[in-house]
Amino acid sequence: MTRVLAGLGAAALLTFALVACSAPASDHGSTPPTAASDAPSDAPSTAPVANGPAGCDLVTPELLQSTLGVAAGAAEVEASFTGGPPSCKYADLQMNVQVTTSPDLYLPANLYDGHDLPGSVPVPGADRGYAVDGSLVVVKGGVGVFVTGSYPGISVEAFLALATAIVAEL
Repeated sequence: MTRVLAGLGAAALLTFALVACSAPASDHGSTPPTAASDAPSDAPSTAPVANGPAGCDLVTPELLQSTLGVAAGAAEVEASFTGGPPSCKYADLQMNVQVTTSPDLYLPANLYDGHDLPGSVPVPGADRGYAVDGSLVVVKGGVGVFVTGSYPGISVEAFLALATAIVAEL
């Protein structure tokens, strides 16, 4: 039950943070993103965010298979309806990956450690970040990676392996 609540809490927190980014800058004290790839786009692309990798290029179906042990199917880029960075989604797995070079705009810096989430584990090698059942948050070198979804039976250790692999690529 605790793991379910932790996963739901993390998903709710990330959803709130990503939806909050659609408010005017004066509503949340940050300036809007200036990187072209962080701005909304009519045509999603797999181009990397400024100085960072694209979500689908960073978290590939092969990486998901090797770390989580699941077949994700084809990866597809989807434009954000909230004005945030584009998402990477997978045909056979409920997962959302977002990469941004403005991570503190989408989630306050003090929430990157996961200390309030039961079962959260810090990510080695990341400037900030945590893994918990069903999600992870990683920031390294000014690039933020958010992964959320629903994954019955996948352990926090598996998400930590995914987070560690992501950190190695940043």
